[in-house]
Amino acid sequence: MQTAISSNLDNLFLKPGIVTSITAALKHSSKTRSLSDGRLLHAYIYSCGLDTYTYVGNCLIEMYADCSSLRDALHVFSCLSNPNIYSWNILVKAYCKNGSLSEGFHVFSSMPVKDSVSWNTVISALAQNGYSDQALGLFQQMLEEKFLPNNFSFTSALDACIGCA
Repeated sequence: MQTAISSNLDNLFLKPGIVTSITAALKHSSKTRSLSDGRLLHAYIYSCGLDTYTYVGNCLIEMYADCSSLRDALHVFSCLSNPNIYSWNILVKAYCKNGSLSEGFHVFSSMPVKDSVSWNTVISALAQNGYSDQALGLFQQMLEEKFLPNNFSFTSALDACIGCA
């Protein structure tokens, strides 16, 4: 059975701006939570050799995460030749968003470089899921490692404090 996306793939991608078109289609699959359309797009991306582009890979990871297919998200991540900080952050967010906090924390701990998004994602997930002490401990570690907290950091720390009460 053809879907709206599958029936227009060839026409859509033969035009200039293929990466822009593909990432727009992936974002649509994310928004509609259409895993079947996302997998079809992934197969097309692979056949075109675009799976090596980090930006396209990041969009694939995000789409799979939004469709709750963490195994596929991890597979795409592991195939990236040059994952960037955004790649890592998407994977951490994917695990945390889908309730796999220990896996999210494991990825966070494995990151070669962290930024405020990395820290805030894990601190917020811990605080929102009842792990207030761990969230505050991670907030303290963030400070010790000289990361400057922002409004989101403080809000997550306050949420953790409320959870401790």
